[in-house]
Amino acid sequence: MHYAKTKIGGVISLLFILQALLLAQSHHHVYSHLPHRHVIVPQSRVWSPQGSSKVVLEKVSADIHIVEQLATVTLDVTLKNQARIDQEAELVVPIPANTVIRGFHFEGTAQKFNTQLLQKDKARELYDQIVAQVKDPALLEFIGYNLVKTSVFPVPAGKSLKLRLIYEQLLEKEGDRFDYILPRSQAISYQVPWTISISIASAQDIATVYSPSHEMQSIWSSPKKVKLSINEKSLNNPGPFSLSYLLRGQKVSASFFAYPENDEQGYFLFLAGTPAFSKEKQKSIRREVTLVLDRSGSMRGKKMEQVKEAAWQILQSLDEGESFNILTYHQAIESFSHQAVEKNPQNLMAAGRYIQSISPSGGTNIHSALAQALSTPPTNSKKTLPMILFLTDGLPTIGQTQERKIRELPVKNNPYQKRVFTFGVGVDVNTPLLENIAYQTKAKATFVLPSENIQKKAMKLFHSLSGPVFYNISLNIRDKEGKTLPGRVSDLVPAQLPDLFFGDQLVLLGRYIGKGSIVLELKGDYLGKEQSFRYQFDLGKASRGNHFVSRLWAGRKIALLVDLIRQMGAGSSLPSYQEALNDPKLKELVEEIVFLSTKFGILTEYTSFLSKEGISLTENNQILSEAEKIFREKAYHKRSGWGSVNQDLNLQEQKQQKRLNGRNTYLNERMEEVIVKNVQQMDDLALYQRKNRWVDSRLLERKLALKPDIVISFGSSQYKELLSSLIQEKRNSCLALDRDVLLWYKGKVVLVKTVSAN
Repeated sequence: MHYAKTKIGGVISLLFILQALLLAQSHHHVYSHLPHRHVIVPQSRVWSPQGSSKVVLEKVSADIHIVEQLATVTLDVTLKNQARIDQEAELVVPIPANTVIRGFHFEGTAQKFNTQLLQKDKARELYDQIVAQVKDPALLEFIGYNLVKTSVFPVPAGKSLKLRLIYEQLLEKEGDRFDYILPRSQAISYQVPWTISISIASAQDIATVYSPSHEMQSIWSSPKKVKLSINEKSLNNPGPFSLSYLLRGQKVSASFFAYPENDEQGYFLFLAGTPAFSKEKQKSIRREVTLVLDRSGSMRGKKMEQVKEAAWQILQSLDEGESFNILTYHQAIESFSHQAVEKNPQNLMAAGRYIQSISPSGGTNIHSALAQALSTPPTNSKKTLPMILFLTDGLPTIGQTQERKIRELPVKNNPYQKRVFTFGVGVDVNTPLLENIAYQTKAKATFVLPSENIQKKAMKLFHSLSGPVFYNISLNIRDKEGKTLPGRVSDLVPAQLPDLFFGDQLVLLGRYIGKGSIVLELKGDYLGKEQSFRYQFDLGKASRGNHFVSRLWAGRKIALLVDLIRQMGAGSSLPSYQEALNDPKLKELVEEIVFLSTKFGILTEYTSFLSKEGISLTENNQILSEAEKIFREKAYHKRSGWGSVNQDLNLQEQKQQKRLNGRNTYLNERMEEVIVKNVQQMDDLALYQRKNRWVDSRLLERKLALKPDIVISFGSSQYKELLSSLIQEKRNSCLALDRDVLLWYKGKVVLVKTVSAN
């Protein structure tokens, strides 16, 4: 294997390299393109002026090493030539500003070889030239980025070719936060598999790492070093890969992203994190854990054995000085001890014998078991965080069985503010009940499906609850002098702030009003002491580039509204179909869900019908009628079974959503992942495919007829004017779609005619 190489750099400083590149480029015009060349953009696709491309992208991998403020990116691209003859091709890679090339390599012998870094103005010329030749506007999505451009190289007939580009990027810095972005297409049609790995090293402790675009797994080797990988499922998310990391300043580090809806108001994301590594970890708040175990007759066999093993492992996993108790219930309630006991060898031995003696029989008295667990005083309420792990495999059959009465317990009869982590084993459980009990107490519901292991899921949750740091948290909004600022923020999600554990993250979303600086104050119990932390942010730095903020807020808001409909179905007796039909509150909630779903392009199992051809998006009454029917049949009435479990799994994911769901995926009743097609989230716009058009949701929001006032042809002077205007608004990505686009633009309905060869 032979490699042709070019490298820019050495021991010269980054600044000198960048200046040298700019000077070299000032003597070159953008290359003209021959019509037989393939243009390869790994972040998007391969283009050919001849029409169907004979060269395809097989896969891309990105290896990102961040040291302090400098990111070194190694991009490996694998191509396949499907033709019987060699093909000429050219690599064009969009990259952010403050970037220099460190190397370019490819297999084979170079016949003609050169590598250039084009700043965004020159890059724009190249974009325009390629778009004009291939008659495809997809590259317009990347206007505003710099470009790395290589000259022609051969791709051998019928073979794959590997290319490697190495570049360095100086990260954007905002206070103690560093931001990294890897450009990729937002188009949901982009299917090229990527792998992404990241390592971060810092001279200062790292507080937290956050991505609004992809789910990540992290491995910390020290407080200053972390390696991250992208969840395989999350790799299919469209759009750029975005990552931010915070250096540790205060004990609880924080940052702020704001998106302006207009000049006076917008949306914000408040990110706070506790470090995964800390000398303070040994001082973490002690837990008092009460295991509440269902021992009804339906628990016989394998389920009961797994529960016993999970209970024993949880007790063994407690730290020294922490305490526990065990309650079991069927028609009656029994307990290991009248009050929690400290973990020590003697108590563990006694608890082990008690667990082994548990035998299933009788019915399921959920109400009495939960009431007793909530009302038992903690051994030391000021120095412990009391938790309940409540497990059941069925519906309440003994005692108080009304769902509404049971769900009221954690609100009205929880004097010690215990967190209730619920476990539903199997599908014959009341899933909205278990989800609501957990959510109201700042905890989490876990559903163990028939094919899953109870022990493994219980231990996974319990390990995530190690090291409580900051709890009973409240938020105050103040000015720089410390005075309260009422009315400056609203629609906070979550409304009640969760507890933070070591390595945990708070992602708080909301709306803001006004300009200037605001101070967000977090107040609560930090490692056993009442403390407050203040963070000042400037709303004047709100950016349309932070469009993910408004969409994340809308996703969570929709989930909370759906949850309200789920709660409405928890009556003293199941409401009749006619009662639900005439409930004005249900109609109001459905209308707001449909409005937010349509505006932001966030579709769920209840609103996915909006994406279908034949559904007229301007027929508001028809849409609301269909949506009400779906919500009545699913969210309102289904309380158990597979059709209920999938709803609460979807809701749970959406209520705590931290990253975008660009493909609108959800689980159906068969636990299959569904992707909603024909809806595209581009920048801060949502577009719906109708035959040969993408329709801007802002037209639907205004209930306008979908007849264009103006028709603009691809490549015309009007088209160029529109493109320039959308670039200023950071909305140019919508013109990169593969069909005509019907837009709301300067008070007019504008049809943009797109010509695409591919």
